[in-house]
Amino acid sequence: MYQYDGTLDGFLCCVYESYVYKEIPAAFCCDEDPLSLFEVRTVITQPAYSQRVSRGIASRSPKALAVVRRSFLTCLPDKELHIYAFIRKLL
Repeated sequence: MYQYDGTLDGFLCCVYESYVYKEIPAAFCCDEDPLSLFEVRTVITQPAYSQRVSRGIASRSPKALAVVRRSFLTCLPDKELHIYAFIRKLL
């Protein structure tokens, strides 16, 4: 489980770290709900990491980056897992 600050940049840093550590997160959570049976990896937002992931997505498809941004703004449950799966297919 990846815990982040709830921002899009924070989520993109989670994507970056999942590639660095070669992990597929079981779930994502914001700062306020870290209670889990899974090991929690706290991800600190680094603008350089989020920009790198953004550039990678945009290099594949500028429309895909817009889809990721718009999808992140939804209030659907487990939206991060769906967005993560989408990004993995792109990259």
